[in-house]
Amino acid sequence: MSFSRLCHLRCAVRCDLVKVSSSSAFIAKLGGPCAKELSTSSTQRGSVAQHHSKPDWNRAVSEAEKIVGYPTSFLSLRWILSDEIANVALHLRKLVGSNHPLLKTAKNLIYNGKNNMQAWGLIVLLVSKAAGHSPEIPDMEQDKAAGVLHSQRALAEVTEMIRTSHLVHKGLVNMNARQRASITEEPDDMMFGNKIALLSGDYLLANSCSELANLRNQELVELMSSAVRDLAEAEFMGERDDQNNPLPSRPLSKEEREEPTEWDCILEPLPMRGVLGTAAREWAARHVLAAGALLGKSCSAALKLAGHDAHMQTQLYKAVLEGDGLEQTKRVQHEHIARARAQLRSLPPGDARTALANILVAMHQDHY
Repeated sequence: MSFSRLCHLRCAVRCDLVKVSSSSAFIAKLGGPCAKELSTSSTQRGSVAQHHSKPDWNRAVSEAEKIVGYPTSFLSLRWILSDEIANVALHLRKLVGSNHPLLKTAKNLIYNGKNNMQAWGLIVLLVSKAAGHSPEIPDMEQDKAAGVLHSQRALAEVTEMIRTSHLVHKGLVNMNARQRASITEEPDDMMFGNKIALLSGDYLLANSCSELANLRNQELVELMSSAVRDLAEAEFMGERDDQNNPLPSRPLSKEEREEPTEWDCILEPLPMRGVLGTAAREWAARHVLAAGALLGKSCSAALKLAGHDAHMQTQLYKAVLEGDGLEQTKRVQHEHIARARAQLRSLPPGDARTALANILVAMHQDHY
């Protein structure tokens, strides 16, 4: 990599970090039952919650990053300055001006106004710090300044790499469907974009597998492998259009519906009985498989690394699955956020738990 390109990327990273962390503080006082959860002592690290007029997602994420030490996204300096990522960025420039979905994915990955693609590893680390770790964990494995384990930080990066590889792979365009629809413009750009999306996604997924193997924990590998399986199953659930976008199933009458099976599995595939044809349960199943399972199992894996028992691991996994909420209505989303906040109360009080509560409030306010 040339020195000039290195300097250019350093400046880009610095500008992006300034953009994300320029907000100074988060609110400390908010009406409703969550006011007590949001208040923090003036001596708490990073001043997680301070007075402000309205909850803000970027501010909540920025303050939460300070609690666990530094930004957790794999878009860190060592990744941005790597030759592989730099080469991908150079190839992406050739797609500028085309309508390939990979460009939108790349833009959202860097900054989309809410940083939701960069918050997954952050949530894993916040849960890790809020839950603490076993006193039997050796000092060498602890990052005492941030309050998490080095292995948990590596797991957070693995989570983000798996998530990002899935999003990049979803950017593939079905060329056969375009030909059937007599869409002939920019065939070379679309085919080139497909190659970049396929290879980039494979690169990230392969690196995540390598990093996961370095943790040397067979149970952890099995758990995270089941999360990758869930991501794949999400792409084959129900009917799809020509570009593999999900289509709602035909609604079934109450007489036609099957009795739904409880979703109490962890490693086993999600039961599909009574899902298709029931709008709310079908929506939930799609999003559990495509997102919630990965985040929930990552949090469960982080607790496993910290030496917590199986009950605690399962509790956090189920809390994440229920905490996203059904965005079909604001009322249902509010109910699920309330469930996630109730699960937070089972964790010891601290700045990490407060940061998680701040993120939940920011999610709630964004939809009201």
